[in-house]
Amino acid sequence: MTRPTIKLSLSIDEFDETPFLDVLERCREKGILFRTITELGDGKENRQRLYELNKVCSIDIPGRGEFFSYEAFCERRYGPTYDPAGVFIAISEDEWVGMTATSNHQDRGFAFNEMTGVLRDFRRMGIAVSLKLLSIGYAKQLPVKRVYTIHDFENTAAIDMNKRLGYKEIVNFEPGT
Repeated sequence: MTRPTIKLSLSIDEFDETPFLDVLERCREKGILFRTITELGDGKENRQRLYELNKVCSIDIPGRGEFFSYEAFCERRYGPTYDPAGVFIAISEDEWVGMTATSNHQDRGFAFNEMTGVLRDFRRMGIAVSLKLLSIGYAKQLPVKRVYTIHDFENTAAIDMNKRLGYKEIVNFEPGT
């Protein structure tokens, strides 16, 4: 049985990053580095690290169930819409502590935030908001008008964070609008 989801959409043209820049700066002042997979290297070792981080961060998603095998994850993640420049990693003292992955659907006029997650010990520091801000910045560089995301209806922390950033709840995706 499929669980209910909340679909969210952000207008790139209407997004104002200004109120959130201080959050990103505070993270950097605490020593958190933000790098793309392009910068870190899109090789087998980093893909395995991304899988492990994604798997751990997904544990707390309501209704998530068992995480994909590495092979299934790779099949889903590394398709035609994958862009290593759209995957940001938060790093603290060489440890990967957070991630966000945004897929590129510019042929359909949108980007899609696949996942944003932060390890439990690093939550409530602004890392997730910073990662989302960077992913929106990535989407702004694409010829797209919107960023979409979907959350389990009980994942209120993620839904609320997205709404604070300006995402609006929608009934259906309308690619290209």
